[in-house]
Amino acid sequence: MQNLLPLIIVLVVVAIVIAVLKNLIPKGQGQTLPYEKQPYLFTPAERSFLGVLEQAVGNEFRIMGKVRLGDIVKVKAGLDNKARQSAFNKIQSKHVDFVACDPNDLSVQFVIELDDKSHEREDRQDRDAFVDRVMEAAGIPIIHFPAKRAYAIQDIRDTLTAKLNPPEDVVNVANSNVKTAPAPKTVPAPVVVAIPIAPPAPSLQTANVSASPQCPSCNGEMVKRKAKSGNNAGNEFWGCSNYPRCKGIVAI
Repeated sequence: MQNLLPLIIVLVVVAIVIAVLKNLIPKGQGQTLPYEKQPYLFTPAERSFLGVLEQAVGNEFRIMGKVRLGDIVKVKAGLDNKARQSAFNKIQSKHVDFVACDPNDLSVQFVIELDDKSHEREDRQDRDAFVDRVMEAAGIPIIHFPAKRAYAIQDIRDTLTAKLNPPEDVVNVANSNVKTAPAPKTVPAPVVVAIPIAPPAPSLQTANVSASPQCPSCNGEMVKRKAKSGNNAGNEFWGCSNYPRCKGIVAI
């Protein structure tokens, strides 16, 4: 027994040394993790669209890409733990293509989805419908653009303006010449910009600018528009080209 005592002491010392060394070595050091860098953040189609989108919104908005849905919306308070976790699980692994933020405080203004052919699948349509409902519940506008080989800056700008500020909601061409109202934050005023690949055909607004009167509110050029609703539905009128920042109108 006395001969075994030194051996037992040596084994105890060795065990203590191994335990100390194990605690000193950072966990995971020496292990090869199964990760590698993604070559690009955006697909070629997304990168092409982003370049045109940034030109279309100018300095009015800052565009963020590949944003997690859980970073845009949150689960309302007042739910029990099970319902809260279930609602959170539905948004935590989803993301949207682009988010337009106020450049001053980075508050979310609207969301853009670029729909390629994959969105024609039934599972993608179910996912898109769910995201649309989430955005509606949170009060965030969401705008879908079809993926194309080339995009016209003016077309994107016109679509954003129409979706975010529908003219029929504010235009009234009754005998009054000018209608004023607080202007919501929107995309920049239309500007004709040349783009590569197939430039867009001249729009009705561009064709009418040269013969239009000056806006009585801001002295800007005016373009012909047509009322879509109300007592004057179908009637044409002169509308300010700086709409919706300026809502000046002149009856024809």
